[in-house]
Amino acid sequence: MEWLQVANSMKEIGVSIVCCAIFAVIAYKMFKMFKMQQDKLFNKLLDGINNHTLSKEENDKISKIENEIQHVLKEALVETNSARVSFVRYHNRRKRIK
Repeated sequence: MEWLQVANSMKEIGVSIVCCAIFAVIAYKMFKMFKMQQDKLFNKLLDGINNHTLSKEENDKISKIENEIQHVLKEALVETNSARVSFVRYHNRRKRIK
């Protein structure tokens, strides 16, 4: 009777090991697929950042905005007589606040 119990438990352990191995293979393949997709997205992002050069108009607009921000911050610093001033930009996805 004991040998029969040992054989049954060995059979159950074998099934468990096979199930764990199948799960591990599936998890590895899913991880590998996710990693490839993540790498593709990351490379697309880097290509978009590295390959874009500002036109003269874009550069002028950005410079004008940055200069205006600096001017407003300096004025706020002087008017408030404080040690520092912060600027926070809010973006509402082109929706108007009602």
